[in-house]
Amino acid sequence: MPYQTCLPVRRRYRAWTWNRAPGRRLLHWPRGYPDPRDIAIRKPFFGWYLVLVILQGLFLGAGLSSFALGVLLPRMSTDLGWSLATLVGANSIGSVASSLASPPLGGLIDRRGARGLLTVTTLLTGLSVALCGLVREPWQFYLLFGIVPGICRGGMMNVAPSAMIAQWFHKKRSLAFSIVAVGPPLAGLIFPPVTAALLAWFDWRGSWFAWGGFTMLLALGPLLLVRRRPEDMGLLPDGESAPPPDSGPAGGAAGSPVPDDDWTFREAVGSAGFWVVAASMALVMVMPAALLLFLFSFYRDLGFSEPAAAGLLSAAYSIQLVARLGIWGPLAVRLGSVRWVAPLWGALMLASTLFFMLVNGELLAFASIVLFGVAMGGSMVVHLQVWPEYFGRRSVGSITGLGSLLWGVSSAAGPLIGALVLDHTGNYNLLFAIVSALVFVGVALLLVTGRPVRPRRTPALA
Repeated sequence: MPYQTCLPVRRRYRAWTWNRAPGRRLLHWPRGYPDPRDIAIRKPFFGWYLVLVILQGLFLGAGLSSFALGVLLPRMSTDLGWSLATLVGANSIGSVASSLASPPLGGLIDRRGARGLLTVTTLLTGLSVALCGLVREPWQFYLLFGIVPGICRGGMMNVAPSAMIAQWFHKKRSLAFSIVAVGPPLAGLIFPPVTAALLAWFDWRGSWFAWGGFTMLLALGPLLLVRRRPEDMGLLPDGESAPPPDSGPAGGAAGSPVPDDDWTFREAVGSAGFWVVAASMALVMVMPAALLLFLFSFYRDLGFSEPAAAGLLSAAYSIQLVARLGIWGPLAVRLGSVRWVAPLWGALMLASTLFFMLVNGELLAFASIVLFGVAMGGSMVVHLQVWPEYFGRRSVGSITGLGSLLWGVSSAAGPLIGALVLDHTGNYNLLFAIVSALVFVGVALLLVTGRPVRPRRTPALA
């Protein structure tokens, strides 16, 4: 008798029956049930792998520059005999280097793609962070923790997220930006306890070695997963199938006509609308730059203990993470545009700054940190999405880099404003009032300007 396959029969649901004819090994598939041999498992759109790489870069950049350093500062200051100002100066230098490097790195991404840039910057960041465990002089720390990682952050955090997501997503762009914006607050939850554990197991030098090695290992992500455009893989943004070869060049490809909603870098620089948008974003972002360094002292001067003040700041990062996932991300997806999300975010930043002036007890202190965390939750969602939505995908790297340069100026000016006000007056309410005035101007510009209108294109560019 010919060999027949013997497998259990699902008698309860009768989803299939055997063909018992001699010599037949096939199954009779009942009408109305799909044959599993005809079911193709759909692979995830490749752009979502790039979203994970961008999330990784934002996680590492924020974690190493702020949260790991914050835990290691006291031990480094004691062992090296350096003041806290000397150590924090490296972070300020890094911020300036990041801002200055953003425009040229953005242009490089527009021309060559982000794969090589992200791989090299991740490796350099890990190597320089690991070498921080060997520093003996301040200039060494400024070079290894300030200049080199700062330049790398200009690519990893400032320009690559907007440029890559703009190339790979259109309809789902808001969702992609909402996911990657989780990186910094997630770093705020993970880096401090892990760094504290490393500090307990090793010393601060061993902690830098560990973080540097971990960062270099993650350079495999961009090396293996990053591609320049979906068109290079036969896809279109959001995972749709590419058009036939005879349908003309894909929008945004080199040598092809510039689509109507894509600005060139020269058009953006020559447009007043770009500078107004960049100035409004920079003015609103003065708020976290000016206040974050002084909120701990503010709560402590109100009578809170140091652990309680630190707990309030930790709660702010947790609330920020929840707000990005539960409020700003879904809101951006629902509205499908940053046009109305940006003014709402700016208004909450303004309200949060003004609310600090009312704090005089525990209840209002907790309410202020909740409002602050919710407002900060929208910062990166708006900042990353506004450039590709307003100016298209053709030169988004260069345009984002130039906008990030102004943001870097406000980030550097914010702490200086706070330090000058508090050194000369010691009045936190005066600082809150000055910052509120700057944020108010930024919000007004966001409301009045709206989406910039591209200048009329000459036939040579059309």
